[in-house]
Amino acid sequence: MMISNSEARNLRFCAQNSEMGVSLLHSFGQDQERLSSIAILDKDGHLYTRSCALVHIMARMDFPFPVGAALLKAVPEPVRDAVYGFVSRRRHVFGTESLSCRIPEESEVERFVL
Repeated sequence: MMISNSEARNLRFCAQNSEMGVSLLHSFGQDQERLSSIAILDKDGHLYTRSCALVHIMARMDFPFPVGAALLKAVPEPVRDAVYGFVSRRRHVFGTESLSCRIPEESEVERFVL
């Protein structure tokens, strides 16, 4: 959903276990082997993980996601992270876990950093 969202077209994607992903994470003191979360690096060089990354992404998506992001910002980060952890550990129950990744469309390939 995130990749096809028109407002989020300025986001680029990189696998955490790729050479570039490992290098970026190490530069922020993160070990990709121990990071069990999405990680977002913004253009200003800030690294966001867990619920902060989710809020950062949602704020850049089409309506109604920015509204959700604004509401989530009002929730204390430890509470958001606890809910994020609960959902991420049980994502198979919500039907969001797949054994394979979607192949990007030709128009989306430029958004991937290899």
